[in-house]
Amino acid sequence: MADEQTYRDVSALLIHPAELDDIAACLALDRSYTTNEVWQMVLEPRQGLATLGVRFHAVRLTREVRHPYPRPDEELRALWQHDISDVLVARLGDEVVGFVDMRALVDRGCVWVHNLVVHAPFRRRGIGRQLVEAAAEWGRERGFRRFIFETPTKNGGAFQFFFAIGAEFTGFQDRYYSNQDIAVFFEYRV
Repeated sequence: MADEQTYRDVSALLIHPAELDDIAACLALDRSYTTNEVWQMVLEPRQGLATLGVRFHAVRLTREVRHPYPRPDEELRALWQHDISDVLVARLGDEVVGFVDMRALVDRGCVWVHNLVVHAPFRRRGIGRQLVEAAAEWGRERGFRRFIFETPTKNGGAFQFFFAIGAEFTGFQDRYYSNQDIAVFFEYRV
């Protein structure tokens, strides 16, 4: 475990392509999240018109709630089983503190970011932003300028993060995750 100084200072963060030894460390990270707000989706059918409105709004919770990460270890292992070349790992010293995994979707002209994770004790220190910047560089090297991120509606912190980096809401899918949560998608352009 990193010492207390490391928790405060992330200037020594190193982001690099994952190696096989990194996978166990990524799975060992605390991927759960706490939030005091959720984003509620409201479908608004319009009478007499062939349209359907969708509205999301933040709902404050009476207390902070902890949620498990929507992808269990088995799902992440399966995602990485054949190829870890699209996984970047963030390290402070010898400790893995985060990762991002993505896939280039050539036919759609974008990079799909499946998972962006920062170990719970290291959040709100700029590591997520640095992982996004590293992913953007990875994509630019391959000729991509569009990135699609996903998050459950229950992850209020992720919504705030995506808005803060300039990502835009692009859609949603009900029962997207194996736990049946709704996924909300954001597009980030570089």
